[in-house]
Amino acid sequence: MKCEAILMKHIEQVFLMGVFCLGTALVHAGVTVKETTITLPTYAPGGYDKTPVFYTGRVYQGAQGRVYPYPMQDVLHDVKKDETYKHLTLENDWLQMGLLPEHGGHLLNLTDKQTGFETFYRQHVVKPALIGMLGAWISGGVEWNFPHHHRATSSMPIDWKLGSNKDGSKTIWIGETEFRRRLKWTIGLSLLPDRAVLQAENIFMNRSPYIESMLYWANVSVHCGDDYQVLFPPSCHLACDHHKNFWTSYPIGPKVVDHAWLPSQRSKYADDVEGLIDLSWWKNFTAESRSIFAMDPENAWLAGYDHKKNAGTAHVSNRHITVGKKFFLWGNFPEAHVWDTVLTDKDGPYLELMVGCWSGNQPDYSWIDPYETRTVKQYWFPVKGIGGVKNVTIDGAVNLERMEKREEVLLGFHSTRILKGCTVELFENGKPVFTETEIAIDPDTPWCKTLKVSADVKDQALTGRLLDRYGKVILAYTPVPDDPNDPLPPKVENPRPPAEYTSAEELYLTGLRLDQFHNGLIDPVPYYEQALKLDPSCSAANVALGIRLAKNGEFTSAEKHLRAAVARVTRNYTRAKDAEPEYMLALVLEEQARLAADPIEAAAKLKEAEDLFWRVTWRATLARPAYVELARLACLKGDWQEALARVDNALDRDAKSAKSHVLKAYILRKLGQASPASDSLRAAVACDALDSWGVVELAFLKKGGKDAVSDAGKNRGIKAQQLLETVCDYWGIGAWDEVAELCRQADAIAAAEQPYATEGEVLLKDTVAACASHKSPLFAYFAGHAAAMKGDLNGAKMCYAAAAAQSTAYCFPNRTEEYAVLKHAATLCPEFANTWYYLGNVLWNRDQKEEALACWKKAVAQHAQHALALRNLGFGLAHPGTYFTNTGVPSGVPSREAYDCYLRALAADPSNFRALEEMDKLAEKLGISTAERLATMQTYRATAEKYDACILRMAYLFNEAGNYDESLKILTSRRFHVWEGGEGLLIPFVDALLLRGLNKMAAKDFGAAQKDFETALTYPENLQAGRPGDAGMEPKVRYYLAQCRKAQGDNAGYKAELDNALKGWVKPGEMNYYRFLALTELGRTGETAAQLEELKKGIAALEKPQPQVIDAYAKFGGANTPAERRAYRAAEALYLRGLIIKAEGKANEARTLFSQVLKERPTMIWVKAMLEKP
Repeated sequence: MKCEAILMKHIEQVFLMGVFCLGTALVHAGVTVKETTITLPTYAPGGYDKTPVFYTGRVYQGAQGRVYPYPMQDVLHDVKKDETYKHLTLENDWLQMGLLPEHGGHLLNLTDKQTGFETFYRQHVVKPALIGMLGAWISGGVEWNFPHHHRATSSMPIDWKLGSNKDGSKTIWIGETEFRRRLKWTIGLSLLPDRAVLQAENIFMNRSPYIESMLYWANVSVHCGDDYQVLFPPSCHLACDHHKNFWTSYPIGPKVVDHAWLPSQRSKYADDVEGLIDLSWWKNFTAESRSIFAMDPENAWLAGYDHKKNAGTAHVSNRHITVGKKFFLWGNFPEAHVWDTVLTDKDGPYLELMVGCWSGNQPDYSWIDPYETRTVKQYWFPVKGIGGVKNVTIDGAVNLERMEKREEVLLGFHSTRILKGCTVELFENGKPVFTETEIAIDPDTPWCKTLKVSADVKDQALTGRLLDRYGKVILAYTPVPDDPNDPLPPKVENPRPPAEYTSAEELYLTGLRLDQFHNGLIDPVPYYEQALKLDPSCSAANVALGIRLAKNGEFTSAEKHLRAAVARVTRNYTRAKDAEPEYMLALVLEEQARLAADPIEAAAKLKEAEDLFWRVTWRATLARPAYVELARLACLKGDWQEALARVDNALDRDAKSAKSHVLKAYILRKLGQASPASDSLRAAVACDALDSWGVVELAFLKKGGKDAVSDAGKNRGIKAQQLLETVCDYWGIGAWDEVAELCRQADAIAAAEQPYATEGEVLLKDTVAACASHKSPLFAYFAGHAAAMKGDLNGAKMCYAAAAAQSTAYCFPNRTEEYAVLKHAATLCPEFANTWYYLGNVLWNRDQKEEALACWKKAVAQHAQHALALRNLGFGLAHPGTYFTNTGVPSGVPSREAYDCYLRALAADPSNFRALEEMDKLAEKLGISTAERLATMQTYRATAEKYDACILRMAYLFNEAGNYDESLKILTSRRFHVWEGGEGLLIPFVDALLLRGLNKMAAKDFGAAQKDFETALTYPENLQAGRPGDAGMEPKVRYYLAQCRKAQGDNAGYKAELDNALKGWVKPGEMNYYRFLALTELGRTGETAAQLEELKKGIAALEKPQPQVIDAYAKFGGANTPAERRAYRAAEALYLRGLIIKAEGKANEARTLFSQVLKERPTMIWVKAMLEKP
C-alpha cells in the first residue's frame, strides 16, 4: 500500500544516514548557538568599483535599479580557491542550521539531522553570478530581501549577534541599515528547544522622518528535479506573474505566458509552446522560466515536496501579513540549465519558494511611516514521510489524498514537536470511518497510512484529523472543490498619458503608484503636474510633489507645494483631518533651517516648524514622528526637560522604536540620570538587538565615549557606513562633541588599517577588509562641521583640508546630513577639488543635475587631472534631463563635449574600465568610425581586459572591422559572465564564424569554411550559451553550411543542410529569408511564399507604433530611449524589406535599401555583408 511504502522509504533513508533512533529521547539536548568557521570552494569576485555608478533608468526586478551610493561589483573571475568563512550555527535535537554573515547573511543550510535532508538548497560552493543589484550574487539557502528584491548587499557582510533566550531558545540576529533610503532590518533566527522549526523574527524600521515604501521577501531556495512539486494551498486556483500582468488558473495553466519574455527566459528550442500543463511540477517547465504568485488569501502556508526523497519544505506565518507566496524557476530546458553551471558546480538545479510580507507580488511595495517599526514572525521546517502536503500549521503538516483506487485514501501527519497519546480520525460526511488512538508522533516519527473509504464519496466529504491527548485538534484537512476561475481577472493596466485623464484624483493616484513602486520607466511627475493643471490647489498632488522635492533636497520648491497643500486643507479656518501637509511643511522648514547660513533665518524657520509639529500632534496619524522631531528640536536648543517630555510622548505611541529609546538615553545622560539612561538602552536592545547607536551611547554613558567606535564595530558588516549613520544621529540633535569624538576615533582606526586588494581575484579577507574599513573622508568633514558649529572655524578649515586630501575611493556621499556638511565645507573652503566632486555626486544622485555639473566643473577647475570628476562630467553631459522613458533620455545623448571629458578622464586614469565602456557607448552614438573606436580600445587594451562589457565591445568592433580572427580570439579564450535578463553571448560568436567562413569560401578554402560553419552550431560554455536550437541564426548557419558542402561536391550533405535550415521554431524575421533560399534550392517553390509572409510579419511587428507610455511593468530594461528603439526598429524593418526585394530578384533595388540602412546604422554588419557579398 502506498502509505506503508512511503513510511518504509522514510525508514530506509534514516538507516542509510546511520542515525536512526528506535525511540525519541525523553530529555531534550537543548539548543546550541556557535560562531565557527567553514571552508568553501570559492570563485573570487573582483573588487568593488571605485567609480560612482549613477542611475540611468535601469529597471531591475521591476523597479529602479539604483546602485549609488553602493559600489558596483560586476567583475567576476573563474579561479576557484578554498576560503574560510565565519559560520554561525544553531542546533537542537532535530535541526542544524548555518549561515554566512560575511556573505549577506545567506542561510547556508537547515538540515534534518535524522535523514540529512536539506530543507533549503545547500550550496557547496560560492560561485557568484551577475544577478544581484550590484552584480555579484550567489544562489542557495535563504536570501533576505528588504527594502527591494534582490537587496543591494546580498553578497556583502552584514551585522550579526548571538543570543540566548529565557525559554531555552537560541538566536542568531542578522541585519543592516540600507544606505539608499536608510531603512533598517533586523532578523532573529531561532531554534526552539521543543520544536523542529526555524523561527524568523523580522523587524523592519524606518529611522527617518520621511515616509518610504518597502517590500520584504524571503527568497528560499530548494533542490528540485523531476520529482519536485510546489504545493500552494489546495484552495489556490488562481495565480499571476510579476506586476499581475498575466493571470492563470492554478495548478493547471498555460505552458507559456502571453507576453514576450526576454530571450534568456524563453527556450527557442521549444517548438511546442501550446496547451496546458500542471504548473506545480518543476519537470513540466520545458519552454520558459517562470515566476508564479499564488492568489490565496485564506491560507497561511506554502510548501514544496520532493516525492523521490519523500521530504519537503514548509513555511507558515500570519496570513494577514505574509500575503505573498511565489515560486521562481529557471526551467527544465537547455538554456535554463546553463544557470546550473553558472551558479554552482555540482549541486544542480534549484527552485525558489519565496514568501513576502505586506506584499503579494513583486514589485508590490507597501508604505512604512516615518519612524515606524513593524514586525512579523515566520516559521520553516522540514516535512517528511507523508507523501505530500495539504495543510500546514506551526504544529506540522497533513496530507490527505485520493488514491488511484477510489476506495483508498492516503492520510499522513508530520508533527513539529513530540506528541503522545494522540488520536487520528478519518470522517466521511461527518461520520468517523477510521480511528486510531494512543499514537506517538514527533518530528522524526510521522504517521502515515492508506485507509479505506467509500468509492462514491466525494473528496470534499472527507476529513482527516490529528488530536492531542486532550482532544484538541492539532492538524486537520478537508479537500476543497476546484474553481475554474473563468473568467480570469483583468491584468494590470499601463498608465495612460497624463492628458487622457480628466480627474485630478486619478492623476494623483496614478503618479503615487509609480512613486510607491519605484517605477524605473515612467516618470510620475507629469501626472502630479497634470493634476495641478486641473486643480492647482489639489492637496494630495502638492504633497506628493513636495515629498519628492524634499527627498531630492529641493526644499524651496518643496515648500511652495506644501504651503499650497496646507492652504487647501486648512481653508476657511479648518483644522485639517489630514496632518501630512503640515507635517511635511514642518519637516521642510526644519531642513531649510539646518542649511541656512543666516542664524536669524534659521531661528524663524525652526520656530514655524516647531509650531507646525505641535499642530500635527493633534491628530494621531503622524503624532509619533512629530513628537520625535519636537524632541530633536529641543535637543538642538539644549532644553533637556522639554526633549525628555517629547520623546516620552513619542514612546507612548510606539514603544518598539529603538531609535527613540536611544534618544531618550542620550537626553537622560545630559540630565545626569545614568540609571534611567541605562534602562532606556536596555529597552533599545530589546527592540533591536543590532542597534548601533545604542552601543555608542552606552560607551558615552559608561566610559565617556572611550572605545565607542570599536565597541560599535564589533560584528558589523559595512563598518564605516553604519558608524556614519550613528554620527548622523548625533549630528541631527546638535551633539557636536559626540560627533567630533566618533570621527576622531574612526580616523585613528583607519590610520592603523592595512591595505587590501581591490582589483583582480579579490580574496574573502580583502572583501571583508573593504567593508570593515573606517577610511572615509566623511569623518573628517563631519568633524570639521562640528568644529564650525562650536565656533572653531580654524579647526573646521583644518578638518576640511584633511578630508579633501584623502583618497576618493569608495566615498559616495548620499545622506541629507552629508549634503549639509559638504555644502558648508564648499562654502568655507572652496579651494578643494574633492569637496566639489563629492558635492556634485550628492546633487546628481538627487537629480539636481545642473547643480551637480557645476560642482564637477569647479572640481576640474581646481584640479585639471581629477579623473573621477572628469568622468562624471562626461557622464553628466551625456545624460541630461530625467532617466524616465516618457520625459528623458536615460541612455544618454551624443555629446562631443562629454566625449572629450571621457578622453581626459582616461588620460588621467587609464585604468578606469567603466569610463572606457561608457566612452565607447557614447562614441557609437556620436557616429565615430569603427576604426577610431577600435584604435581607442586598442590603446586601452589592458583596461578593456578587466571588464567583460569592455572587451565584448572590442569583439563587436573587430567584427565590424572585418577582423574576425581577433574577435574570435576574445570570444573563445575568455569566460564571460552574463547578467540575468541578458542574452548568452552567442550572436557575435556566430557572426564572426559565419563571416570568416564566407571569406574562406571566397578564397576556395572550403574545408576551413566548413569548420567555421560547424563551429557556429556549437554553444560554448565560456559564453554562457545554452543550446537554444537556433539562437535566431541557425537557418542562416545551415544555409551557408549547405553552400559549402555543395562547393565541395557533397550533394547529399548540401540537401541535408538545406533541410536542417527548415527545422525548429524561429521568430518572424531575417531567418525566414534563409528558409526562403533553402526551399528555393530544394525545388519546393510552392512553400516559399509562406516565408516571405513571415518576413512581412516581422516588418509589421517592427513598424507597429509603440505606445506613448512604454510597458511600465517590465522586469528588466531601461537601456534605450523610445527614440533609439524606434530608430533601431526602423533600420531593422528596412533591412528585412531589402531581403524581401532581394528574394524577389530585384538585386539593385535591394542594394539601394541596404545602403540606406548602413548610412543610418553602420554597425549592422550583415547589411554590410549583403553589399560586399551579394
